[in-house]
Amino acid sequence: MVESESDSKLHLIKQICDVSNHAKSCAHHDTFDSDPFIDWYILLQIEDNVSHDVIRKKYHKYALLLHPDKNKHPKAEFAFKMVSEAYAYTGF
Repeated sequence: MVESESDSKLHLIKQICDVSNHAKSCAHHDTFDSDPFIDWYILLQIEDNVSHDVIRKKYHKYALLLHPDKNKHPKAEFAFKMVSEAYAYTGF
């Protein structure tokens, strides 16, 4: 069965909220700092060694799906801000 655009938007919002709710430490974070954090690469669903172009394309894809003007889900604005922050940290 083909997933509708609204279903894919809802699924993406749930994934982003889930990642943000389960902040942890990983290889991208200073191991001496014990504060939990969000792995932006996981949030964007990309590998840590991809090119800037791949990161930019993934950000634009998610930004179009999550922008509050285009997505009326109550958590769309939060998810959009998370994706924007992820891009800022991973986008060089």
